[in-house]
Amino acid sequence: VYDSKFIFLLCVFFFMLRRPPRSTLFPTRRSSDLLLRTSQFLFILAGVTRQNIGFLDAARLQTIKPDAAVILCSRAEVVDFDRFVELGQAGHFRALVDVFPEEPVAENAPFRKFDNVQFSAHRAGALQATYARIREWMLDDIAQILAGHPPMRLQRAEPAQAAMMCSR
Repeated sequence: VYDSKFIFLLCVFFFMLRRPPRSTLFPTRRSSDLLLRTSQFLFILAGVTRQNIGFLDAARLQTIKPDAAVILCSRAEVVDFDRFVELGQAGHFRALVDVFPEEPVAENAPFRKFDNVQFSAHRAGALQATYARIREWMLDDIAQILAGHPPMRLQRAEPAQAAMMCSR
């Protein structure tokens, strides 16, 4: 099991090693199918909504570029988790898992025996500096709201959008 700081630094290292052209540092919007087929690194970061549960199903996972590094960091419910870890174990892509369909993970979960998939204990983003930054933003926005102004640092809560969320 790798520490999330290590994984982040490793990804930054590989990004810098490849030295992509400046035009690719700020990519334009691409279809998810194209990204799955062509990306060397895929970070799966998504809050769960009724629209995206199971978005990366078995068929779409199969289209991921062979030997790509796929890091599941946010909400296992957006992927067919069993197929995801099976493809990682089979070597179709390099899989790193930081979130699980059920936590804590059962001691007898079959994927615990997989040796070709890296597992982390749901630590991505759980850094003290991150929590401190969020706390600062919240306090700034609370002061804004109490002064009769809209929030400036965090996203404004939209009831219709919040109603779509299904994340645990």
